Amino acid sequence: MRILPTAFVLALAFLFSACGGSKHQAAAKETVTLMEQIGTALESAKDEATAKAAASKLGPIITRITELQKETQGLEKPTGAAEEALKTEFAARMQAAVTKMTTQMGRVMMDPKLSAILQPVMEKMSK
Repeated sequence: MRILPTAFVLALAFLFSACGGSKHQAAAKETVTLMEQIGTALESAKDEATAKAAASKLGPIITRITELQKETQGLEKPTGAAEEALKTEFAARMQAAVTKMTTQMGRVMMDPKLSAILQPVMEKMSK
């Protein structure tokens, strides 16, 4: 399954594709927040009912990630101090978000009832 590696690559691409400035910093912040929300939604899936609720939360999050990717396409990669500032501000949160998302996705995929509900939603992120 390519969902998790793709999610990680997208997250890092969003984070480091923005150049300095408040607009780009805001995009990086929103990306991290969205990734955190994915992990939290996955974590909430404990049974079929909560998996369906999580799926309904994940749809709009994944849609927004796709929109944000389009909005940030073509921006120059930051260099020097701007890149370091973004790394300093967001890298730890992003790593924690990706770790949580990976852990929770693994847990969900091990449960056939949960994965049947959540996998189709999460696969949208790899497209």
